[in-house]
Amino acid sequence: MDKNQIRHIGELARLEFGDEELEQFAEQFGRIIEFVEKVAELDVEGLEPMISPLDEAAVRLRPDTPGETLSHEDALKNAPDNKEGLFGVPRII
Repeated sequence: MDKNQIRHIGELARLEFGDEELEQFAEQFGRIIEFVEKVAELDVEGLEPMISPLDEAAVRLRPDTPGETLSHEDALKNAPDNKEGLFGVPRII
């Protein structure tokens, strides 16, 4: 990756980089891209996708059963702003 590409990525993220930082990021991005290319070369034909690197016995998910919920008043009790019984949030548009 060259400096212009790094600068463009920085602009998209609303970041500004100095010349020294551009050099460092270009080198780091290059190493990341090389690593991703090596991973892409791996033969994964026939491998099942994993949901966890742990054994299934180690992954115990709790049952998804409904439980006690907060009352409407308790849910709004600590809200910094509420309007007409709803959470008040800043307007975006």
